[in-house]
Amino acid sequence: MSVQYINGSGAPIVRIKLAGTVVKSYSFPKTLGGLTEQWSSNDLEHTVINIDTLQPTRVFREGYWTGSFSLDYSAYMTNVYSLYVQEISNYARLSANGYEVWLMPRADRPDREYKVKMLNDFSIGITKGGTGAIGNKGIVMNFKTLDSFRYGQWVYGDLDKIVLQNFIVI
Repeated sequence: MSVQYINGSGAPIVRIKLAGTVVKSYSFPKTLGGLTEQWSSNDLEHTVINIDTLQPTRVFREGYWTGSFSLDYSAYMTNVYSLYVQEISNYARLSANGYEVWLMPRADRPDREYKVKMLNDFSIGITKGGTGAIGNKGIVMNFKTLDSFRYGQWVYGDLDKIVLQNFIVI
């Protein structure tokens, strides 16, 4: 039977890097609410002034994209994973110290890892059951890529059979 989906089917991984080295890695379960990717056109148009002639020239940069990712754990998340979210959020706020947050949306597609910014304000609830509750609810992690990418980012099939063409990070 052939694969009927794109971009992989594994669970998400978030890595914290410092000077290009992974210092922390967080493997999350598959999301109950789903992982949503959104790719937005990041075309640029600007004017360049020729310094010799002082004549303006319009310059276009087309075909570039930025991505957004939403990991929806609003139905259920255990305390361990909830604390991971807090740690990732803390590292995200240390970007001035050189820490970077990287998201691999699907573990079975390591070729799809993106440097991201975490965009969250969090709400954290408790599932029904009082002291017998099985975990937290209401947690959704949102990320946005910090780089622009040329062409689309959708991939299909087995990793060893894929050849990504025209993949340029700027």
